[in-house]
Amino acid sequence: MNKNVLIIEDEPIMRNILKNALTKAGFETTIVEDGIKGISAINEGDFDIIITDIVLPKGDGFKVLKWAKEKRPDTSVILITGHGKVKDAVEAMKLGASDYLTKPFSMEDLALRISKIVEFQELKRDYTRLQQECETIFGTERILGVSPKIIAIRELTKTVAGVDSTILIEGESGTGKEVVANAIHYSSPRRDKPFIKISCAAIPETLLESELFGYEKGAFTGALKRKPGRFELANHGTLFLDEIGDLPQALQVKLLRVLQEREFERIGGTETIKVDVRIICATNRDLEKETKEGRFREDLYYRLKVIPIHLSPLRERKEDIPILINHFIKIYSKKMNKKISAFSDEAMKYLMEYDFYGNVRELENIVERTIALCPNQMIGKEYLPLLKERREKPEERRHWQSADNEARRHASKDQQKKEPDKLMPLQDKMTDVERNYIIDVLKKAKGNKTKAAKLLSISRKNLWEKMKKYSILDEA
Repeated sequence: MNKNVLIIEDEPIMRNILKNALTKAGFETTIVEDGIKGISAINEGDFDIIITDIVLPKGDGFKVLKWAKEKRPDTSVILITGHGKVKDAVEAMKLGASDYLTKPFSMEDLALRISKIVEFQELKRDYTRLQQECETIFGTERILGVSPKIIAIRELTKTVAGVDSTILIEGESGTGKEVVANAIHYSSPRRDKPFIKISCAAIPETLLESELFGYEKGAFTGALKRKPGRFELANHGTLFLDEIGDLPQALQVKLLRVLQEREFERIGGTETIKVDVRIICATNRDLEKETKEGRFREDLYYRLKVIPIHLSPLRERKEDIPILINHFIKIYSKKMNKKISAFSDEAMKYLMEYDFYGNVRELENIVERTIALCPNQMIGKEYLPLLKERREKPEERRHWQSADNEARRHASKDQQKKEPDKLMPLQDKMTDVERNYIIDVLKKAKGNKTKAAKLLSISRKNLWEKMKKYSILDEA
């Protein structure tokens, strides 16, 4: 694309030299000889670069520069002068000039400087385009749906994006809490600053503090160099604390201080580090209940819940299902290079009658799997995974699994009574003992995984793995 250059120069020879050199270099040039004509040209034209002498009849280069920056802030301005003074160069840069040249100068020097300006302009345009793409991909329009509940969330997200207050996003797993957090950040004035995420449930308690606050060299064994924490990395941007309900109480105190004072110390350090960070938290727990039962600090809870956002489960806004399905079809058809256009009416009806207790995440998983298996352009019901006509609520599943576990334990005891001489293999017996012991400790800890892990002298991650291995849900 040809760049448009405005040349404002009162000396005819210099004016023509500049015009000829820039025209040969592929630029579209316009030339005027005084300040008033220069300002008039800026008003009427759209120039990428302006080259103006400082000393001009009917005005001067500084007036042209000020006018250009006011009317066309993206236009780059180069000031040239035959009377180079340091104070003029400083003043030019303060007013927003891209460069400053003292006569005489070579056309090669001018060409090099213009080339750098053009390169910078292209980078700036690319950055703006990428920023717009980020807003499209992660912004409020990414919160898909037509239900009154999702429309209200979309509007609330737009409203709160412009303020720095702490936000607590609550909702079941898979409802899109991270999508909303993304939308808030990328619609906020902090959108071109870091957006740092961390899951408080995915990182072992022993490592979580160093991940959040960083550490100094020599703070502990293996700390070979200083490492910044997530708060430092998110400075001037947004920190998203997912699964905040799993934050250990010892770290709840430190987080409270950061929220109140906007400062902290790295592990093993004495330097107080100040940060400017917007905090967004998310949880699938009932934090109000956790607070009342003493598992979550009340003062921290109210600090986090300055702006609460509650995401309704998908089963309570089923009119959003077709919108989400179409969205996922576009994504995964493109990803798998398939030409799948839609679900059949029968298949859509089947999905609309299904209670998605895994919410949007479960729906996305079903669409992805179906597109992978279906060879046709239209997805029929026969390609859907077998879904139960009725699916129990999570608490019902816990109840029945708990009852099933109890029944299995009793069955095992009865079997042993009936067959006193039949012994279990050692590994099976050890597995059974370990499973029952974990269940007993969870009951003693009243379901608190962090406390249970401490009592068992294992990490929270290890506890979760064992619970998954032995099919243990919340037994307390």
